[in-house]
Amino acid sequence: MWVAFVISLITIPIFYYYDNRQISETELLTIDNLILSQNPDYTDGKRPRINIYLTNTSRTLVVNLEEFGCVDKDEILNTLKSRDTISIKIFESDKADFYETGLLSKFQKIYGLNKDGNEYIKVSCRNLISTNRTSGAIFASVASAILSFFLAVFVYRKKTSKPTNILMNIDPITIVCLFWFLALLVYR
Repeated sequence: MWVAFVISLITIPIFYYYDNRQISETELLTIDNLILSQNPDYTDGKRPRINIYLTNTSRTLVVNLEEFGCVDKDEILNTLKSRDTISIKIFESDKADFYETGLLSKFQKIYGLNKDGNEYIKVSCRNLISTNRTSGAIFASVASAILSFFLAVFVYRKKTSKPTNILMNIDPITIVCLFWFLALLVYR
């Protein structure tokens, strides 16, 4: 249990400093006059995404993760059609490789999407979702640390001559897993 406590404590700064990626407009480059080669499609599953195909490059534009939480999927799928002209925002560092496609670089994540002055992805919304997800992960790490600390203290305290109760015979990691399973059911 002490190991679980230490791991939970270590993950807090990791989530805070590395998972919470805030993007500013100055980091992004706008690419205009991109023509859609076909209608966008939607891929459902564990990590849903919208794929957008272009005539200018063989790369597939991808809207997923934080950006996907900021878009109206049906609006994009119904509004963007083949031969439409769009503008996108990507990282400045991705500019050099945008028109080239390799085995590992088939997809390009986008952080902004415009068509005829309508903005479909906003950086401010994406940053808010990233902050909320990071806060949830930090909360889970803190809760795990507190729970594992109390369970470790409870399990490793000095044994008394009192009769043992059923909780003393259960592995503490089972209690932590049960706690998170119940939390998942409650907050789902």
